[in-house]
Amino acid sequence: MHTELSRYRQNCESGPAALIQAVVPYMVEAKKGKIVNIGSIGGFAAGPWSGAYAASKAALHALTDSLRYSLFIFIVYFFLLFKDG
Repeated sequence: MHTELSRYRQNCESGPAALIQAVVPYMVEAKKGKIVNIGSIGGFAAGPWSGAYAASKAALHALTDSLRYSLFIFIVYFFLLFKDG
């Protein structure tokens, strides 16, 4: 489980966070920017045997929401997309 959790955290949390951290200063300076993250219903409702995935997607959702509110004044927008069906 620990290895699985680490893999999901790297893909769904650490990777996007590192990319956001790298590009946001340039977006703030330019006073414009958009970041689109890919969400999942798994971030809202975990099913059996999907705890690591659900936790990582919930963290990405929370990060996106937090940054959306924090950086709105700099005209940097954050979106969380969900696949339909």
